[in-house]
Amino acid sequence: MKKVSLVLLVFTISFLYSQPPIGSKSMLHTHSAQTLGKGVVTLYSEMNFFTRATEFVGSQKPANFHAANYWLVVGQTYLSWGILDNLDFIISPRIYQDTHYTNEYNLPGDLFTTLKLGNFAFMERKLNMAGAITMRFPVGEKHNYPFVEYASGSIEYALTGMWSYFFDPYLP
Repeated sequence: MKKVSLVLLVFTISFLYSQPPIGSKSMLHTHSAQTLGKGVVTLYSEMNFFTRATEFVGSQKPANFHAANYWLVVGQTYLSWGILDNLDFIISPRIYQDTHYTNEYNLPGDLFTTLKLGNFAFMERKLNMAGAITMRFPVGEKHNYPFVEYASGSIEYALTGMWSYFFDPYLP
């Protein structure tokens, strides 16, 4: 029973912490200039849900108005690997389920890969700098879902520069 409780506790904690947008060391929607250590592997997953029933606002409803229920479920997994002390590789497949297209789902969604070079410390380790290149491969059949970022349907890339300032240089 103790082993089962320990396994459940570890999985629960990992799912609660599992919100970084590109894996590696990060908080929710914040990219950190720190990288994982050499040989460190992390696995995160997240799921977001959005729903909204449409209504007509006003006094004269058009004859062609039809109410709709928007429903979007977005799930993503992040596998991060610290190749070197200053180099991370992150791969994250995205999974969508969307009822806008006759209850079909998009499995898998797009595939994101990130190569992050960072953890370069300055000012007595208080300031860290990093850079990352992220590529998006359009594996999914459908693109441009409502309420998510734009997708062109072709291979996309992003170059990101980061710096992190720590008041205490001995934080992780």
